[in-house]
Order: sequence, then C-alpha cells, then structure tokens
Amino acid sequence: MKTFFLFTFSLFSFFVTQAQEGLTLDSCYTLAREHFPLTRQHDLILQSESYTVENASKGYLPNIAIYGQATYQSDVPRVPIDLPGSPPPLAPKDQYRIYGEIHQTIYDGGNTRLAKNVAQTESLTKQQQLEVELYTLKERINQMFFGILMIDEQQHQLTLRQKDIEIGYKKVQGAVDGGIALKSNLDILRVETLKVNQRRVELTSTRKAYLQMLSQMIGQTLEEDTKLVVPPLVLSDHEINRPELKLYDLQAESLQLKDDQLQTANRPKVQLFAQAGLGRPGLNIFDRDLTGYFQGGLQVAWPLVGYYTTNNHRHLISLEHDQINLKRETFLYHTQLKLTQQEAEIEKLELLLASDDEIVDLQTSIKATTLTQMENGVATANDYLLDVNKEDQARQTKSLHHIQWLMAQYAAKTTSGN
Repeated sequence: MKTFFLFTFSLFSFFVTQAQEGLTLDSCYTLAREHFPLTRQHDLILQSESYTVENASKGYLPNIAIYGQATYQSDVPRVPIDLPGSPPPLAPKDQYRIYGEIHQTIYDGGNTRLAKNVAQTESLTKQQQLEVELYTLKERINQMFFGILMIDEQQHQLTLRQKDIEIGYKKVQGAVDGGIALKSNLDILRVETLKVNQRRVELTSTRKAYLQMLSQMIGQTLEEDTKLVVPPLVLSDHEINRPELKLYDLQAESLQLKDDQLQTANRPKVQLFAQAGLGRPGLNIFDRDLTGYFQGGLQVAWPLVGYYTTNNHRHLISLEHDQINLKRETFLYHTQLKLTQQEAEIEKLELLLASDDEIVDLQTSIKATTLTQMENGVATANDYLLDVNKEDQARQTKSLHHIQWLMAQYAAKTTSGN
C-alpha cells in the first residue's frame, strides 16, 4: 500500500508539474524509479525480513514435541541377589513408550538476539543492492533528457536561421524588382529554405524517438509537444556519496555479525525441561504394567566441537573483509578517476562558453553588413547565406556548449552521488 500511494502521488505530481511548467529532470528520476520492475522487490524484501525476524523472536518460546517408540533388547538389568523361593524381578525385553517433552530456553548464548540482527542486516543489504541497481537509471535518464534538450536548441536555431533567410529573401526581392539583382539569388534562398525544412524533419523525428524511449523509462505517455524544463545549475561536490559505499558498510556489518555468531555458538545453553508419558515399563524398569510417568529438571549443554573450527572460520571472515575493502578501494578509484575526467570536461566547456558570446556577436555584425551589401547589389545571395550559416553555426555551437556544460554538471553529480 505504501508503494501504491507513493506511485499515485508521483503520478499526480507529474501531471500537475507537466501541465504548469513542463517535464523536469527530477520528476523523470522519480517516475523512472517507481516504474522500474525491480522496485517491486522492495516490498518483498521487507516482507521476508518481517517473517525471518518473527521466526527468530520465537527462539524463547517453549519447544514441545511428542515421541513414541517400541524397542526389543537382547538383555535387561538384573538384580544381583538370589533370594530363596523368590526369583529376582526382571525388566521386560520388549518396551513401549509414548511421551511428550517441553523445553524452555533460559539462556541461549545470545543466538536469538543475533539471529534477529542478522535478518535485519541482510534485509538492509538487499535493499541497498536494489538502490545500487536503481541508481544506474539516473545516467540513462540524463542521456535521454539532455539529448532532447540539445535537439530543442537546434530546432530553435533553425527557427532563427529561417527568419534570417526570410529577411534576406525580402531584401533580394526588392533588389530584383529594382533591377539591381538577378532572380537566381531568390532561387538560392528558396533552396536554403527547403534545406532548413529537411533538417527540421530530421530533428523532429529524432526527438520523437528520444521521447518514446524516455516515455518507456518513466512509464508515462509523452506527446511530441512535451516541453522539457532546462534544469538549474548545480554546484559540483567532490565528496563521493554513492549508494555502493553504504552497501559495502552493510556487507562489513554482516561479517561482524557472523563473527559474533561464532562466539555465541560456543557458549553454554541452559534449558528447563519436562517430560510426561506412558511406558512399559515406566520409570520403574521392573514394572511390567503400562504406567504413566513424569520428570523434569534443568539441562545445560556446552558444545565444544565449535572450538575446533572457530579460528578457521574467523580467518575466512577476515578474508571476506579484505575482499570488501578491496572492492571499496577499486570503486572509489574508478569513481574518482571518472570525476576527474568530468571536472576537466566542465572546465573546458566553461572556457569555450566564455568566447562563444563574442563569436556570435561578431558573426551577427558581419551578417548584417553583408545583408546591406546584398540589398545594394554589392554582395550576392551566396555571400549572405555564407554569413548566415556562420552565424547559425556560432549560435548552435554556443547552445550546444551550454547544454553540454549542464549535462557534464549533472553527470558529475550523478557520478559522485550528490
């Protein structure tokens, strides 16, 4: 029910947010997590933990058992006294017994408490393994989301380019009407308009494919006109807080509990017991009649066989500790290396963005000059289109660098776990 309400709330938030502002990156994270099939394992893990802890908690409940046996033995105890005229009593060689036993644990060396701790830690470990698998969804969401944003920027630049071509077309039309420009210049601009339309078709098709993949990942239908909200700038944090680190901690904690269980296994166990039943013979072995009996007392058991293998088991646990530490070090090494590469990419893009504005301004100025020259018959439509393309390329490069810079920021955020 908890998962159902969370998923329902996520759906409600998704539709409200999309209607008001557009689709955000954080909402994609949330929906992808809720929609992913592995998420349903969370409730199964919790149910399994509940049953296991409940079973472990019953370690101090009375243990009741019913037994029955029938035996025949080759000999029986004899009274070593020979009385005249009275043969010594003999126990029957065929014996029958049905009885019940009840054992009440008083002290089990801490086994019950540790069994509950082990069950809870194992459950937390499985949940954390699930978190590690779910975390990989963020990288895939980033690729889809920022890929669509890049396409949107390219389409926006195509719109600006189309406006420049339309302005040039009007200027050339006036020049042709005035007899100072050839009509072929208009054809050149018409061809460029067709190329812009073709490029728009390509981008629209690619965006549709990206949206379909994103739609499948978040489990929601996304229309072709779905607006994606450009995420805000994030501050990079070099500290690594990935879910894998918590998983290693829980695995180490599980090993510590194993070591504790080795100690409790070698401790003495104390129980109260009671036995009642019918037997032939009963407690009096010389009584040949079926009689009832009862006995009870205190029972102490101290297994010593565990001392033979404890050291070897502890060596094995120590080796597993070393393996976990090695996995942690390897993970941190690769993660830090990846973060270093991503930080270098961020710095590079920041340097490129610093000069993009100046390049765009210069290309815009050059284009405006060429437009005036074309209007006066000094420059051709080809000259104008060349400068339009250069300005368009400069704007696209700037937009691409900006989206790449944001994507690199979020990639570093995902890599570090912050």
